[in-house]
Amino acid sequence: MASPAAMALATKLLFSLAFAAAAAATSASSDAEAISRFREYLRIDTAQPAPDYAAAVAFLREQAAAAGLEARTLELVAGKPLLLLRWPGRRPSLPSILLNSHTDVVPSEPHKWEHAPFSAALDEASGRIYARGSQVNCGAFGSASKAGLASPS
Repeated sequence: MASPAAMALATKLLFSLAFAAAAAATSASSDAEAISRFREYLRIDTAQPAPDYAAAVAFLREQAAAAGLEARTLELVAGKPLLLLRWPGRRPSLPSILLNSHTDVVPSEPHKWEHAPFSAALDEASGRIYARGSQVNCGAFGSASKAGLASPS
């Protein structure tokens, strides 16, 4: 089994790839749009024990389509979709990389929060966004959106 650090790195890489192409398609002046998309994703309640997988997958599929990624959803276990995103490279003869992640988060315990855990509250003064999952797998979304990595085409 992979270490927590390795899993965290894989998670960040997965979401970075998923959103980098969309970020590349936007102009440098679209930071507000990237932040808006990030906050939209953070508002999806994916907390256990009843994560809204359908909403998370729908959002990710929409972002993937906008980025030109191929998307396929499998449901090997009822109610627990597996989203596969494919970003074809420039040289298909090279080996592939598989990045694996998850969309759910642990229970949020709202009474312990200053801001509602799925509000994606933005502190305009500091630029901080407060939301459950923003520093887990969701955090890579904002990084990738701002990075503006080159598209594979």
